[in-house]
Amino acid sequence: PVVHLLALAAFVGWMVATGDVRHALNIAIAVLIITCPCALGLAVPAVTTAAISRLFSAGFLVKHATALERIAEVNHVVFDKTGTLTIPAISIPTSWSEGEKSVALALAQASSHPLARALAVALNDVSAASLTDLQEVSGDGVEAIWKGQRVCLGRGDWLDASFGGLGLRIGSAMAKPIDVCETIRPGVQEMLDQFDISSEIITGDADDPADRVARQLGLDVTANARPSDKLARLDGLAEQGCKTLMIGDGLNDTLALASAHASLAPASALDVSRNAADIVILKPEFNDIPLIIKVARMTRYLSKQNFMIAAVYNLVAIPIALAGFATPLVAALAMSASSITVMLNSLRLRNVK
Repeated sequence: PVVHLLALAAFVGWMVATGDVRHALNIAIAVLIITCPCALGLAVPAVTTAAISRLFSAGFLVKHATALERIAEVNHVVFDKTGTLTIPAISIPTSWSEGEKSVALALAQASSHPLARALAVALNDVSAASLTDLQEVSGDGVEAIWKGQRVCLGRGDWLDASFGGLGLRIGSAMAKPIDVCETIRPGVQEMLDQFDISSEIITGDADDPADRVARQLGLDVTANARPSDKLARLDGLAEQGCKTLMIGDGLNDTLALASAHASLAPASALDVSRNAADIVILKPEFNDIPLIIKVARMTRYLSKQNFMIAAVYNLVAIPIALAGFATPLVAALAMSASSITVMLNSLRLRNVK
């Protein structure tokens, strides 16, 4: 409306002043062209498109339109541990019977947890037992019926065991622990070294393995956290004024990923976790994750800069057009030049490293 009203005002003003319809019409057309909000309309989409392209080339898939805007505001990072910061591997006890192995495999195949998937890999030479009433309890483990007795694979405290890690229980027998060896995901330490914001770990794992990884990475940790605990922690951080970035992969991270200010999930995450995340990390290494924050901040900066370019252009060009010093051709060239300037400024995102 402003553009059209300015052109109309120019036509009426010059018509009254000169009585020359052709001259008044040329000036009105010049005003209409030169005030075309192309540069203003391109200010954000041009930068966002360049940013998404830059991140995709680096191995990150941006899923939500407002993700970069929110990530630019992030001042705290919360990590899940197992499957996110660490890659688990399972060592099967030599004392296990074939029946125990087959039950463990069947239960592991029914779960989406990284530890269950690692257990299934370790037992790939075993035939899975036939189970009924399979059920996964989020944050605890998997249970089923085998030969009339309840079998469970999951957290030690859920199995009423004396240990806190992963274990298997068949019937009323005592739960047997499963040795888990975790290695830090490639690039995690490099990622943390580049971060300029505070970070912490919140995991459903037991205290000992959680503390071991936290000490190795130099982060604070909250262990034995259920999905509701993770959500409560994020809500608490939000009340403290934190703009939190959540990075997780499991079923028990879904609520946290969806409620965080912004969120990332590795490509190995569950479908539901990837759907909840703003950005999916397409490669196994984490060393380039700080690039996401750098690109997001640069996107915000260049968007504001593009708005300023468009505003300055209009402040200079509109009075010239209203004064009758710009023909329609000159107006078209000026309008195109402003749009090209905005586009070229957006391409600076390609140089962010």
